[in-house]
Amino acid sequence: MKKREIYAMALLLMATGAGLSSCSVSDNEKAPEEVEDPIKDVVEYYIVGQVMENNQGLAGASVTVEGAEAVTTDATGQFRVAVSDKKAYAITVQKDGYLSAESSVTVPSGASNRDSYAISLNLTKKSAAVALNKNNDTTVVTDGAVVDGIEDIQEAGVEVPHDAITEDKTEVTVTPYVPEQAAATVSQIKDGTSIMNVYVETSKDVDGKNAIIAVSNPTTSNTNFEDVVVYKKAAGSRADAQGFEKLGKATYDANTKSYQFKLADGTLSGDYSFRVTPTRQESGSGTEVVEGAEGKVDNSGNFAALTDIQISYEAPMGWSYTTTPESVMGSDKGLASLINNAVAATEGASGVYKVSYSTKTNVSGNSIMYWSVKSAYSNVDYTFKMNNGSKTVKLKKYTGSVFSYRNETANQHSGGTSTASL
Repeated sequence: MKKREIYAMALLLMATGAGLSSCSVSDNEKAPEEVEDPIKDVVEYYIVGQVMENNQGLAGASVTVEGAEAVTTDATGQFRVAVSDKKAYAITVQKDGYLSAESSVTVPSGASNRDSYAISLNLTKKSAAVALNKNNDTTVVTDGAVVDGIEDIQEAGVEVPHDAITEDKTEVTVTPYVPEQAAATVSQIKDGTSIMNVYVETSKDVDGKNAIIAVSNPTTSNTNFEDVVVYKKAAGSRADAQGFEKLGKATYDANTKSYQFKLADGTLSGDYSFRVTPTRQESGSGTEVVEGAEGKVDNSGNFAALTDIQISYEAPMGWSYTTTPESVMGSDKGLASLINNAVAATEGASGVYKVSYSTKTNVSGNSIMYWSVKSAYSNVDYTFKMNNGSKTVKLKKYTGSVFSYRNETANQHSGGTSTASL
């Protein structure tokens, strides 16, 4: 072969090799599209709850969480508000014709992204007013009515002395209610928990001296709480748990089957709270898988990323008894209602409900995302001291849900694992 031909062939081989090398580099430079993870990158926490009336969800109530815009409860009484800081949040619930409710929820310093904190609140319709005239006989006013005596009250009432009214047509409103919890997480009970609150309003000043505030003890036997202590808060600012002042111990009247407290002075108005102090103990906690709340997003083999992937599920919140007041009280079913009031005043309205969650995420190219949800719960025991021994009720309380997910490349090299609570 001539040298010129050999030289030309060498140049051709070099050019071909360079071209092949160029194509190879281009292929190696092609990589899966990577996208941001909004679940990880957007930090927020959720305050979720349900507003109840007589164990039913209350629609149309306005819920204001400190620092956030007010929301309205849905047809089931539920609400959800996103917050961004780890701190205590004041919560106010209002609806026309009802006593307002206030409470607080704390997002603790150790909270994880997307943690949720549940709270249940009761709203009570305001009772109708009763008009009394001056120099009336001693009158017992209860929920929108006048009854013959304290023994006739259904839940709570006020005995107004004959000389307490100084002007005709003085309206007196007595609203018995179960107060809302002071906080969503309760570790212990310091100042007692209410078996019943009695909210008293008057259109004109009424002398409180010798007036009797009474709460019915609906027992069919001689059973009653060992100690009942009465607290009071001034009218117009009833919801702050720290604003109540201790008045003293109530006396139990076996004849009328009622807990009574006689006022020594002042005006007859404000919020009167009849409280007992049970032992509250958490007997265990754990997590359980939420049915149907798991899946994967498979983007293997695709170099383009997937965006705005919707993840939706429902998680249980609230609480229910595992040992009911009715079961521990035996034949004395009526008194079980006051035990239930005391538990609800601390834990919130009873009942387990499901909260719907929905979030969006992105999955990078040639990757797979796996996700699942578990509910967190606590088992809680309440022990009440009665005049004939102690009674213990038990409940299971759902406190939040844990959303876990992990991203992996399609070649099975882990892309990391992330956990958030929703």
